[in-house]
Amino acid sequence: MNIYNYNHLFYFYVAAKLNGVTVAAKHLRTSQSSLSTQIKTLESQLGRPLFKKVGRKVELTDFGKEVFHYCRRSFEVFDEMFDQINKKKTSMGVRITIGVSFDIEKPFITDILSQVSKQFSKDQRPLLNLISLPSANLMQLLKVGEVDLLLTTHPVADPQLDIVDQFDFPVKLFIKNGSPGYSKNMKAEEVLRNTDLPFVLPSALHSLRSEIDKYFIRKKVNPVCVFESNVISSVIRAATDGAGATILPEIYLSRELRSEKFHAVDNKPLWKHRMSLLSTRQGLDEGRKIFASKLAEQLTHLSQKSSENN
Repeated sequence: MNIYNYNHLFYFYVAAKLNGVTVAAKHLRTSQSSLSTQIKTLESQLGRPLFKKVGRKVELTDFGKEVFHYCRRSFEVFDEMFDQINKKKTSMGVRITIGVSFDIEKPFITDILSQVSKQFSKDQRPLLNLISLPSANLMQLLKVGEVDLLLTTHPVADPQLDIVDQFDFPVKLFIKNGSPGYSKNMKAEEVLRNTDLPFVLPSALHSLRSEIDKYFIRKKVNPVCVFESNVISSVIRAATDGAGATILPEIYLSRELRSEKFHAVDNKPLWKHRMSLLSTRQGLDEGRKIFASKLAEQLTHLSQKSSENN
C-alpha cells in the first residue's frame, strides 16, 4: 500500500484545475505558503516536479499532467460514490448542484427548475442544490467539481468549460400606466428623449446594467436613476410601484405584466440578453446529462416564445 498523503493529492488536483496556487489557496481557504509546501512535499515523494514556470504563469509538466489525469479519475469516483450514498439516503434521483449567477432573477430560475423537476418520476426526481454567487466564483467551483452546471449571463472564454447551450431573451423598457408625461402610443426612444421620467435599474454589479449603460450611450441619453439594486426583484417592485421606468428582460416580469397597470412601452425589443448554460470539458454523467438536456430545452422554449411575441 502506498504512503502518499491524499490531502496533498487533492490540493495538487485543485491547484492544477484552477491553473494556479494563489487561486487554489483561496478556494481551499488555506494560505498560499501552506499549499505550496504541501505540493512541494508531494513532488519530493514522487521524485519529479509537477509544475513548471512559463513566463509569469505556472503550468503542469508532462509528468504533472499524467498525475493530474489519475487524480481526476480518483476524485470523480469519490464524487460518484457520495452521489450514490445520497441517492440511497433520499430514495431520489441523482444529486445535482446548479450554480446560478447572482444577477439572474431567482423567481425566474426557480420556476424553470420546478418545471424541469416535474418531468421526472418521483423516484427519479433529482435532488437539486442551487448556489447563487458571482459568475467568476461559480466558474471556479464548476472547474473543481463542486458545481455540476452553471447558468450565467457573463461571456465565456475558458478552455476548461463547455457551453451546453445559449439562450437570448428580449429586453424592453417597462413603465407603469399613468406615469407623468407618458402616453400609450409612445415608443421607447420617445420616452427617453421627451419625458423626464426617472429610472429604477439593476446596480453596476450586474452584466445587464453594463448593457443598459451602453444602450443609453448609443442613444445619447442620460436619464436620471433614482433607485438601483443588485436584487432584481427589488427593481421590479420599485417599477411596479411607480418609482420610475425600468429596462429588464421581459421574461423576468411575466407575472407583473398580467396586470394592466404595468406594461412594455412598445413591442420591439431594445436588444437581447444572453444566458449560457455551462458544464466542464470532462462532460456530465448520464443522469446529469439528461437533466441538463431538459433544462436547456425549457430555457430554449422560453427564449423562442419570448422572441415570437415580439
